[in-house]
Amino acid sequence: ALRAPRCQWAGAARVGLGTSSHCRRRLLQAELSVGGFTSREWTVALMTERRVSQRGLRVAVVAAMIGTVLLALGAFVLSFTALRDLAERSGIDQELGWLWPGIVDGIIVVATVAVFALAGARAVWYPWLLLVLGASVSIAANALHAIVAAEASVPPLLAAGVAAIPPIVLVAVTHLTALLIHQNQH
Repeated sequence: ALRAPRCQWAGAARVGLGTSSHCRRRLLQAELSVGGFTSREWTVALMTERRVSQRGLRVAVVAAMIGTVLLALGAFVLSFTALRDLAERSGIDQELGWLWPGIVDGIIVVATVAVFALAGARAVWYPWLLLVLGASVSIAANALHAIVAAEASVPPLLAAGVAAIPPIVLVAVTHLTALLIHQNQH
């Protein structure tokens, strides 16, 4: 009879906790009977458990991507309206006022798509840089617009904080989704 390796666990309670690759290799090499199951049966159970968690992670990634797109659309609409008004107040012709928010928020949209497309690649730093810079301009411009356009009953700092939330949320959920994608790839 073979002796159980030191890394072997006792009972089925530990199956869901996973094991190191060393332990899995040792299990594959020996025909051990633990809890009435052979090592091959334990390995099948571990592999099935891994598939379930991978499937769950893929569902989380898809849900996060959909949520990010929806939040990005909301942030874009809110920001576009404020930035167009700020551009017109700054002297840009009313017929061309839509171009400025298109440029500022457009770089955020393009950079967000690039972050997802390049998730896990070395070159992803550049879209992240563009995303953060574009979001910074959008945050500052939205806050300035809120201060300029706020009603007298609303404190300027409060108006600026409310206006800054959508681009901040966009960067945060984009980062979270990119982390999920990266985790899903490994």
